[in-house]
Formats: sequence, structure tokens, C-alpha cells
Amino acid sequence: MRSWESCLVIDMRFKKIWISLFISIMLVGCTDTQIIDLIAYVQLWAIANDYTTSDGELDGNRLMIMLLSGGNIDPGQSAILNQTKNVEKIKIANDLAKEGFNDSDPEKLEEAMRQRPQEYGFQAQHAVVIYTDSSNFHDIINETEEQGKKSISAEAFVELAGNQHLLDYPIDLIEAMDKNASKQSPEDRVRAQHAVINSAAFKLKQFEEVLEPIDKNGNVAIIRNYISYLEEQVRYSYTVYQSWLSIAKITQSSTDKEQEDRARQIYMNEYAFLKSKLRFYHTMLIE
Repeated sequence: MRSWESCLVIDMRFKKIWISLFISIMLVGCTDTQIIDLIAYVQLWAIANDYTTSDGELDGNRLMIMLLSGGNIDPGQSAILNQTKNVEKIKIANDLAKEGFNDSDPEKLEEAMRQRPQEYGFQAQHAVVIYTDSSNFHDIINETEEQGKKSISAEAFVELAGNQHLLDYPIDLIEAMDKNASKQSPEDRVRAQHAVINSAAFKLKQFEEVLEPIDKNGNVAIIRNYISYLEEQVRYSYTVYQSWLSIAKITQSSTDKEQEDRARQIYMNEYAFLKSKLRFYHTMLIE
């Protein structure tokens, strides 16, 4: 028996003060961690055994009878074990998703998605990890340099490097995420799009934290690094714009349409700035 199973606790959301007082007495000697664990334990048991009211709240009166009986009335041990296993599976999937997102490892995220296929937040993270992988952009720069400094025009270079974010955008993953979210409600679809925005913002922050300081008078390598930073900004802005575009279509809200317009303008301004720096970088290559 686990240590926290020797403690008895009820969620403070119970509206009956006498229940809370009874439980407070029984909690003597429990640590904060034990209390938190046992709150979750009792909640899972109560939900699994239908100790809930019509509005989904825990039914304090019925649950109290079971507790006072010493567990002799409808103990539901198998239900508790089943719910505990489900919690463990959710934790494993969440840990995989967290590691995959932080390490930019799409395989871990894919495993998390297999374990929780309806969790469209994982799909959002997966899409962002793939989209913010700047290796394709660096490959374009390296390939053009290897071809020879004068072998590509400024227009072709800017078109090739500047449009990479449009080619990389994982529209299929975003659509799959939205499809799963649409099985729930419009609110869930909107929440899913906000998850994409938040995930993209976090990945941009990670990129900024490892970026070397920018020297405006630096050499070609440093300027390339600066352009990579601008590319990540454009990727993020494009993701935000696409998400607000989807949100505005879902809600048909004038406020969300304004957000979409603002996001589009920010993206277009940053995109134009990236192109200008790519042209400058091209002149450095041909000198």
C-alpha cells in the first residue's frame, strides 16, 4: 500500500463544510505531495464510480457515506486501478511530447500521438517542430555557395531562400489537428489553433536563446546567422497569421478578423525585411 493511501482527503470543492472538517482531521501527518496525490486519487475513483451530480461535480453526500463506511459500500477497487493505469498512460504520453518538443524530436512526438491520438495539442507541437527546423534553409544557403558566388542571380537567390517557409509549412498536420478538434466543438478548434501559436512562440524563444550575438559589422558567417534568425521570425509570424486566419473562419468574429489582418501585416513586413537582407547577403557573396 502506498504511503498516501493511508491518508484520507476530499477536494475542497465540496460545498459541505462538515465534510471538509472531517477530512481535515484525517489529513494529519500527510505531506503536501501526499495530499495532492490523494486528491487526484479520490477524484478519479469518484468519477469512475459515478459519484457525480448531474452537472458533473463530485457528489459529496454520497461519497461521504462511502468514506464513513470504511470503503465497505461500493469500494470499486477495479475501477480505481483502471483509472490509475489511464493516468499513467497519459503521463507517459505527456512526457514524450514534452521531450520531443523541447528536443525538436518529431519521433517522440509521433509516439505520443500514437498513445493519445485525439490529443490535437500534440499534433500542433509536432507541426511546429517540423516547421521550425531551419536545416532546410541552411541547406539552401550552403548549396548556393557551393555552386559558385556568381552562379545564381539575386532574384533567384531571394526567391529560393525567402520562400522556404511557405514550402515547409506542414498544412497536412495542421489540417489533421483541426479535423480531430472539430469532433469536439468550435471552441476546441479555436483552442487547438491557439496551441499552435503558443507552441511556435516557444520554439522561437528557444531559437533566440541559443543564437549567437549579432554583430552588424560581422563577416559572412555572422550575417548568415542573422538571416537564419530573421527566417525563424518569419516562420513564426506566418504560423500566427495562418492560425488567426483559421480562427476568424471558425468564429466569424469581427474582432478575430482584425487579429487576422494585424497578423498578416506583421508577417508581410517581416517577410519583406527578410528578403531585403537576403539581397544584401547575396551582394556579400559575389564581392
